[in-house]
Amino acid sequence: MTCLIADIGGTNARFAIINNGKISDIYRYRCIDFKSAYHAIQSFLLTCNVKPEFAVVAIAGVVISGMGKWTNLSWSLSEKELKKRFGFKKVVIVNDLIPQGMGILSLSCREVRPLNRVKPQKNAVKVLMCMGTGLGSCIIADSKMYPSEYGQTLLPNGQILEKVISGSKSEKNVKKVSNEYMQEDHLGCGQSKINSNLYMALGQAAQNLMLITQPFGGIYLAGAMLSETELKKMKIVHMIQKHPTMSNLLKSIPIFYVANKDLAFVGLRVLAQKYGLT
Repeated sequence: MTCLIADIGGTNARFAIINNGKISDIYRYRCIDFKSAYHAIQSFLLTCNVKPEFAVVAIAGVVISGMGKWTNLSWSLSEKELKKRFGFKKVVIVNDLIPQGMGILSLSCREVRPLNRVKPQKNAVKVLMCMGTGLGSCIIADSKMYPSEYGQTLLPNGQILEKVISGSKSEKNVKKVSNEYMQEDHLGCGQSKINSNLYMALGQAAQNLMLITQPFGGIYLAGAMLSETELKKMKIVHMIQKHPTMSNLLKSIPIFYVANKDLAFVGLRVLAQKYGLT
């Protein structure tokens, strides 16, 4: 069996094929080079030596009843239309934080690096916060994934949270961010430099998420815009734990950096297996 797996964000569209249980190389494209997600998928399929029977597609947006709509792009996608256009026997579209959350459960110790010395509690809630073009989060409880639109929460000044601290500050900036990502992916860096003010905002966002979810299984910081070196340099743990009344609670929560930049594909493979598509 062959299955297309895709992670299509606001800046990059990434694709791979699972063929008889083995995953191919991951191909990367810029979203701005295509009119729609359908065109991006078609472009990738034209490069394939096999015609996949199934597809699992993760998108950076809301998915309801097999219909997905991007948050930071004017794109949409439907399971029904994908079947019609490309002849897939079965298609699954999910929010991109679902496979990333599933990926967290499958990573090795080398890929998940502690930023503080707190041990995670067994069977406790975990939370993933991922910073890229947008700001995504996913609650992980009892091996189930609960994606949220935390990045879309409003700040007191009326601004949307993710537009303050992520790559989606404005639609005009998407092209610039895309170029930076692609250039640095080519160099093997996989991250963009962000200044100290953005790290302070990131720390505040992580703190708020921890207060809401109390993830004693750990909070996992991931995404193309983050690096372990910068997180330590900017003392992100101190920023997160500093609070007038809840410091002791925050100090009891493990904080991790996720080094695997292909986290979504770890989870997409698990999803494909779960749905019996590999």
